Amino acid sequence: MKGLIIAKEEPTAWVKNYFRGIDPYLLKIANKPLLEYFVDLMEMIGIQEIRFVYDYPSCEINKHFGDGTKWGMKFSYSLSKTEDSLKKIYLKNISFAKESELLIINGYNFLNYDKNNISHDTLNNLVGSTPSGCINIVKYENYKETLECINQQNNELITPIDSIQTYYKLSMMAINDLSNHFVLPGYSSEDQVFMGADTSYPKTVSPDKPIMLGDHTRIHDMVILGPNVIIGVNSIVDSMTTVKDSIIYDNTYIGQELDIIGKIVYKNTLISAISGESINMSENFLLSGVEKKYLVSTLQLLVQYFMASILFIVQLIPFLLMSPFIRYWEKKYFLKKYHLMDKSFRAEKFCNFNTPKKSPLLKLFLHLSLDKFLLLPKFFKGDLLLIGNKIFEDCKENRYIIRDLPFYKPGIFYYSESIGRDFPEEVEIHERVYSSEPTFLREQGIFYKTILKRIMGMIID
Repeated sequence: MKGLIIAKEEPTAWVKNYFRGIDPYLLKIANKPLLEYFVDLMEMIGIQEIRFVYDYPSCEINKHFGDGTKWGMKFSYSLSKTEDSLKKIYLKNISFAKESELLIINGYNFLNYDKNNISHDTLNNLVGSTPSGCINIVKYENYKETLECINQQNNELITPIDSIQTYYKLSMMAINDLSNHFVLPGYSSEDQVFMGADTSYPKTVSPDKPIMLGDHTRIHDMVILGPNVIIGVNSIVDSMTTVKDSIIYDNTYIGQELDIIGKIVYKNTLISAISGESINMSENFLLSGVEKKYLVSTLQLLVQYFMASILFIVQLIPFLLMSPFIRYWEKKYFLKKYHLMDKSFRAEKFCNFNTPKKSPLLKLFLHLSLDKFLLLPKFFKGDLLLIGNKIFEDCKENRYIIRDLPFYKPGIFYYSESIGRDFPEEVEIHERVYSSEPTFLREQGIFYKTILKRIMGMIID
């Protein structure tokens, strides 16, 4: 048996109203992308080859699943037209089926299967359809008859995901009554508690299950957490905030002393799980008052000028000794890139030396922070701060991030590098964390931690 997963755009229109920038079929239900539930089902019944078919541009599905190596399976991809019937899609991919039995999962539905009781025989209980699509087992010898009457059988185990309310209900069911039915992310020492990797909360927090915390999530002091809470990866809930009966999506920062009850939070959008009404709270909710707190005082600027001057003096001789190699590195590693320099999306061209492959001499150059030396003239000129936001590479995704931040004042030294988590997938949440508390002491910590980490890296190498 092989698997055919058909992703049609039409039934997902509502998703784009709430979750900008997410492929609807990768929308997470209980911190797990929808399509992964389908893949899990196919893997459990022994399917080794899956083809994804979609009728809209989606490089995200290809990027997420790749060739299937991660799942120990073989994945392939195909396009269809919006008007293509299920029978026509089957015929277009008949060479993939190669006269074998084919499990077809079509449309925007959630499948309520039980991993503890699934086999080729019990799979027949899932066969059925909804207005959003269907699931069926098709044999080559009678595919015409099967595909012609495929929409005549309803099945209560297939739920169309047709609204934000349904999405919320399914997510809560997944961590409550159905928590043992699926392979859910995170580990657990007790039932209905799912903890991601590198996730923690202080002793002042006593979670009320069920709860699910994604990877790299931080819960601060005096937070009331649960019941019925799902928090995505790379998210932070600040102190003295209450979160109950809510979903906080990936890469979200929740400020202090807030009540998040019966809500879905996606970036700066607050969505009611009951009515579906959404409010963009970018100015007075998650990052309230940040712009006022960030006004750089004269004293802070004087301290930054003093630190930059000391750094310039210390690095000048090592930089002059190694400067003849810079052009060679630029050509070898193609280091010239355009980077965004301010909120108006002004881009400037300069070297980014953080390439995966580095020669020993280039490693030494970075350990001594001489790449920062190259940017010091921009600080003295007033184009950059010494300590501020990360300098972003100019691309569409980063422009969205900068647009959503309450301020963007790029600096030579920045928060995510100082904590050793300068990863593309985590950049947005770290920028929000930095934006929440850009205090004078934190800025000094960013500077010295970055310098220390680079020097310690030289010792380790």
